[in-house]
Amino acid sequence: MIQKSFLRKTLFALTFLPLFSYSQEFKSSDDLFQEARHKAFEEKDYTTAKKLALQALDQSPEYADIAVFFGTNIYLE
Repeated sequence: MIQKSFLRKTLFALTFLPLFSYSQEFKSSDDLFQEARHKAFEEKDYTTAKKLALQALDQSPEYADIAVFFGTNIYLE
């Protein structure tokens, strides 16, 4: 009986845990842009800001504000 219970719990965890962890890790291009701005202007961490801006541009290549920010970040770095 213990084996069936353990098997059910394990199967449940393996089935649904990736769904929960993925939903927490995904950040929209707006979220990435805000984080990049914070890194650049508040923490002066231009390298991380550039990486975050590139991730945001990969998600939303037509987002002009991120492209301008990226160019400004390269200038500041």
